[in-house]
Amino acid sequence: AYQIVWMYVIWEMQDAIDDCLNGDLRANGDAVHAWDEAVAFWAGSLEGTDGSGSGTLIHALAEKRCPQFGTCASDGSAIVNNELVDLFKQGQSRLLLGQCAMVEVTRDQIVAKLTVPLVQGALRYALRTDPAGPIRDGDKGQAEGWAFAAAVLPQINRCNPTAAAEIRENMEYNTAQGPMVDGYRSVKAQFESVYSCMGITCSEVGGLLNGNEGYFDGMEPCTDPSTGGGSDNDDDKLSAGATAGIVIGVLAGVALIGVAAFFMGSKHEKGKKLLTAP
Repeated sequence: AYQIVWMYVIWEMQDAIDDCLNGDLRANGDAVHAWDEAVAFWAGSLEGTDGSGSGTLIHALAEKRCPQFGTCASDGSAIVNNELVDLFKQGQSRLLLGQCAMVEVTRDQIVAKLTVPLVQGALRYALRTDPAGPIRDGDKGQAEGWAFAAAVLPQINRCNPTAAAEIRENMEYNTAQGPMVDGYRSVKAQFESVYSCMGITCSEVGGLLNGNEGYFDGMEPCTDPSTGGGSDNDDDKLSAGATAGIVIGVLAGVALIGVAAFFMGSKHEKGKKLLTAP
């Protein structure tokens, strides 16, 4: 789900932009806009109208990760989810105003926010599957870590193929050499090397907490480069629409019929309620 559904969120946003450029926001069918569908696939049908339900998709993943990485708001909700709600509303408003180019900017900001809990998941299981680390999760943890890593590897490869290759070598499931041959600290460093390019920050990802004992050794939050540093230059980031292009290319080879059918019954109403919530 974390690999396919989040990509479909991005596709639905692109579909909405295409409808905007074609001058027909209702091309997706009656009053249901593709943008509403993007919100629905992000949240799922189990969250409830206020997000307090027991969901299983990207919204729920961020809520699950925020106490583990110290990235919750004062009310306990994931900061990144609160920011995503605002961005989805912003995109909806821009679509209705026909500001198609500005929606592309919003789309790219949303893609970056959607990436944060996936990176957090990969980092968590990098530590939990390191044979020399403090926790040993076994095959189940290795499979989960690979699922999260595989979801973001196309973006990482676009930014730095060397970093992507090292992450894959360490986190790919069921390889002959075994998991985490370079150690979780090395893998964490490879992820952090492409944060700026992917449009995310150290503060958004946070650090992996060991209960009330502070951060696990080597899993403390990194430090974002200063605004004057070269790594924060827009030229180092994925170009506008590059991530969407990556996703669309991957989706071309993935069968999504079953996923779409599963969510069809409840996704439209869920999306509209989230967008109209105060």
